[in-house]
Amino acid sequence: MTEDNILPLDAIVPGGERYKDFQPDRYASVMVRGHVVALVDAKGDLSLCHVDDTQPKLSFSTLHFTNEQLMAVVGADVKPTKEITLSGLAVTEACVSLYVSLGDFLMRLNVVEGAIRMAWRVSTSDWTLTSTDGEGTYLFVAEGKEEIYRLDPDGGRKMIYVEKDSSFTVRKTPSRNEFGIEEQFFLSPDKRKVAFYRLNETSVTEFPVTSAPNGSEMPRTTLLKYPFAGTKQPEQVEVGILDVKEGSVTWLKNDGEICYWIGLSWSPDSQSLFCYGLNRSQQRSRLLQFDAATGAITREILCEEDLEYVEPEYSLLFIDAQRFLFQSRTFSGYNHIYLYDLAANRMEQITQGNWEVTHLLGYSAARDQVLYLATRNTPLNRDFFATKLSDGVTVQVSPSVGTHQVYMDGTGPVWVDEFQSESEPGVTTLGSLETYGDQFVLKRSRDPYEGYQLPERIVGILPKGKDSDDDLYYRIVKPRQVKEGERLPVVFYVYGGPHVQLITNTWGSGTKGFEEMMADAGCVTFCIDPHGSYNRGHRFESEIRDDLNGPQIRDYKYALNWLFLTHDYVDRSRVAIYGWSFGGFMTLSMLLCSGFPFKVGVAGGAVVSWRYYETMYTERYMSLDKEGGTSGEHFTRTDMAKRIGELKTPLRLIHCLEDPVVLPLHWQYLLAEANKQGEVAPLITCYFYPGHEHNVKGIERVRLMEKVRTMIFDCL
Repeated sequence: MTEDNILPLDAIVPGGERYKDFQPDRYASVMVRGHVVALVDAKGDLSLCHVDDTQPKLSFSTLHFTNEQLMAVVGADVKPTKEITLSGLAVTEACVSLYVSLGDFLMRLNVVEGAIRMAWRVSTSDWTLTSTDGEGTYLFVAEGKEEIYRLDPDGGRKMIYVEKDSSFTVRKTPSRNEFGIEEQFFLSPDKRKVAFYRLNETSVTEFPVTSAPNGSEMPRTTLLKYPFAGTKQPEQVEVGILDVKEGSVTWLKNDGEICYWIGLSWSPDSQSLFCYGLNRSQQRSRLLQFDAATGAITREILCEEDLEYVEPEYSLLFIDAQRFLFQSRTFSGYNHIYLYDLAANRMEQITQGNWEVTHLLGYSAARDQVLYLATRNTPLNRDFFATKLSDGVTVQVSPSVGTHQVYMDGTGPVWVDEFQSESEPGVTTLGSLETYGDQFVLKRSRDPYEGYQLPERIVGILPKGKDSDDDLYYRIVKPRQVKEGERLPVVFYVYGGPHVQLITNTWGSGTKGFEEMMADAGCVTFCIDPHGSYNRGHRFESEIRDDLNGPQIRDYKYALNWLFLTHDYVDRSRVAIYGWSFGGFMTLSMLLCSGFPFKVGVAGGAVVSWRYYETMYTERYMSLDKEGGTSGEHFTRTDMAKRIGELKTPLRLIHCLEDPVVLPLHWQYLLAEANKQGEVAPLITCYFYPGHEHNVKGIERVRLMEKVRTMIFDCL
């Protein structure tokens, strides 16, 4: 392999100067409303498709506006940019209205009779968008103020709420964005009420985070509210219902059991608010119905309990006044879709099998079909399916198998599907539920790596071991040309924690540049998704409950031994291990607990002790003692600082000094314990990144990868 046809590092690592130039050509922003589709491509050009579903075959017309035309419409004082994001789309007989974010502006563009013009624009420099209905109504908070505003489709801005209690804030999502909580405000269907979160963090532990000096000013220290596992009060969360016209607020009643408020959902008539109430141990979740006028609990619809944990993450999807769809893992062990009838007080399972629904897309009343993405074909895929409610008949909507990202407005019939797989960099199609087999290709990406020699990627399933009957997927990335008899060093790339799946049927099979970089340097990189990983069902993931590294260590050792026994081109005497965040924790675990003779370990942003990690995440997987603390043996056993005396291999630590997720406290704690063990301290080298949070971004990420490569080869 010559230097001329090897991809440069800044082309394969996110943040690199040429990274975007080597990505598949996909749309940057997509929105669908009824029969209208709006798309913005990487050049900043806008396409508007009108689909005619009265024809037997897919038929549509398209309007196209170049980036130059759009910039001419928005005004000469707006800096030209290709970074255009669609945030709203409204369709009437008179016109199509597009709501776009562009720099520090939000604006409404109207398309009438083939022409586009600007209706209004507002500056967003002093506020943060937190919620939108997708049709032109926005809810946001003023910068640095406890004030909620509403921006209507006509551009009118109105303050609708002021938080007067200094103990509370309405500017933060609760629970540190766990439980799928991404929004703070929830507009009712009649747009007359707003449900919102407010947080009281006065009792939450404060941790100082110091920003990097810039050479001209003193560093700034921020006191970060961080709820450590086992602390008495992680945060106090309340849910209010604001009457926008009257200005009055009704607070939902807590019956004393609710610690986390999840999946806020309005009834179609705007008279009730539904919410999952999760208890502190996260082993009991109740779906509750609240009266929007009084805040009282009017009904407990269902209760989910599990000895490991319950993890509600999704809102309800009402399909009529009395029936809604919801997702749960508790009842079958896999994330599936259920139908609940409030009038009949009856639940029915819609999808079933040893696979997971990954995204509930919507419901088509015209065809009586539930639309969703799922791992039905293989855990590596996200394929597009439709299941009929009346008889359960299921069809695969898109014929190509791989990873689909589907855009629709929740009811159909029109959808846009962005597809990719190991062999396909990207195909974007336009389709309709009325013409399943008749789809139109809007964009097909060329191979961005054409002309370059890439390392070989191999994805497969490990043979069944004696400890488990579950399939374990692996990925090998290696140089394409290995000389006969040559033995190459191995880099074992690890994560192993919940909510992450490393190996997928996507372009590149889920790699992020690191593995290609190491293969180009002459290494074999190897990774697996062990027990604890995502999208494999509750039992597979929850096996790590109260044993946050044990099942992974077992799987990792089995996988490595399989690699060495079956691949004669790997050198088992030269093996490095690398991981970040939970992967950093697993790097430490393998170095200190597995007995495997690694040559070097590189741990980035590593959790060292779960006593110092956040309440919401940790307490889901690690049970507290009878006093509500972290004195349990499972906390001690997984405390890597307590095991640091067993270090026999060079350890390279990397941490971002402004990390709000895995606090810098972790590496400080590890080093303090290492310094007490004089013989191991010389084995540890630290490298820190000021000015970065939980990971390194931008061009410095490329340099980080170079640093990791150097750290590994210095010891191999």
